[in-house]
Amino acid sequence: MIGQLRGRPLELAQRTAVEAVLASGSRFPYFKLSYDRYGVEVDLRQLPGEFPLVEGAFSGEPAPTTEYYSAATSMIDQVVDNVLADGLRKGHVEHVSVFAFARLPLLVYLGRKLGDGYGVDFYQRHQTTDSWVWPNVEAPASFAADMPEVSAGGEGVLLASISGTVHENEIPEALNGLPVFRIQPIDRTPAGGIIDSRATLENLRVTLRKFFGELEKQHKNIVRLHLFGALPISAAIALGRIRDPIIQPSIVTYDRVDYGSYRPALEIR
Repeated sequence: MIGQLRGRPLELAQRTAVEAVLASGSRFPYFKLSYDRYGVEVDLRQLPGEFPLVEGAFSGEPAPTTEYYSAATSMIDQVVDNVLADGLRKGHVEHVSVFAFARLPLLVYLGRKLGDGYGVDFYQRHQTTDSWVWPNVEAPASFAADMPEVSAGGEGVLLASISGTVHENEIPEALNGLPVFRIQPIDRTPAGGIIDSRATLENLRVTLRKFFGELEKQHKNIVRLHLFGALPISAAIALGRIRDPIIQPSIVTYDRVDYGSYRPALEIR
């Protein structure tokens, strides 16, 4: 799934994906579901709302419209519900390797759509190596969830500070007073590149599973969770896939449109 994030170009040729999958050591890429043998692709780059970066200007980008998210999620639905689902029914698919570059709300949505009926591996581009191949590290990072003892009402806020720190004072005023949940690294500062290995990603996945399990156990009253995340690509997809849409809260995602300013983007049920 390829989008244009803050105008940055992305190189993701078939050869790049093949090399990354082969480097995993256990799989060989197979492209039977695509007529051109290229792969199953969701290309968001031509959608209105894929804003280019203005040189020399900071501070985020215009907030995508409701129409943008409706069109983007429809594209994801079409590929997952038709092409991929058909491959599953016919026995062509037992495992999916996911390469993605898009806005956080769409990454979480993609994870939600992938479901849990087959194996999935996530890949992301690593700044330190300029590659999609997962590096091997000796000391993977670990993560922890901080939860309030009690919560009232049906809504809460989740601050997921993984690749950066999300501060409580950045939460929109309308959400002030809601119980705040946090997920962050243990004994490390949240920073870009922290998800630097499969082992680190798995540690985060374990923490996310525990978080949603404890949420269901201790805070069953929470039916909607407002997500403010500094999340790497693989982490955002993992969060969407781990959450159980039947028994766990819906996730309201937000776009960061300038420094310290968030706008609601997409509610994932």
